[in-house]
Amino acid sequence: MLSLSLLAPLSLWYDPVSRFGLPVDTAPQAATASPLICFIPGLDGTTASPFVQWPPLVNAGYRIRVYDARAEPVAATIDAEVGCILDFLREADAPQTLLMGESYGGVVAASAALREPS
Repeated sequence: MLSLSLLAPLSLWYDPVSRFGLPVDTAPQAATASPLICFIPGLDGTTASPFVQWPPLVNAGYRIRVYDARAEPVAATIDAEVGCILDFLREADAPQTLLMGESYGGVVAASAALREPS
C-alpha cells in the first residue's frame, strides 16, 4: 500500500501560472534554484484573492504552488492537511519557502509553520 506522503505531493499541488495561462515576462526558474511560495486557499478552494499577484511574483523570481485539497480528498483535518503540506515542502527542497494562506488556509499555513518552523 502506498503511503499518503507518496501520493499527496503529486496530486494536491499545481502551478497557477501554467494552469491558467497567466502572462509572465520571465522563463520559469530551475526547480530548486528559486524561492517557493506555497498558497493554501480558504475552504472555497479558489485562488481569487492572490490571482493578480502571481505574474509579478513569478517575474520577481518566485515559484508558485497552490494547494488544492479538492483534487483528492485525503486531508480531512487540519492536522492531515499540515502533513500533506510538510511532505510537499520536504520534497520541494527549495532554498527558501514562504507559506501564504487565505482564511482557513491561513490557519493551516500557520499550523504548518508552527509544527516545522525551518
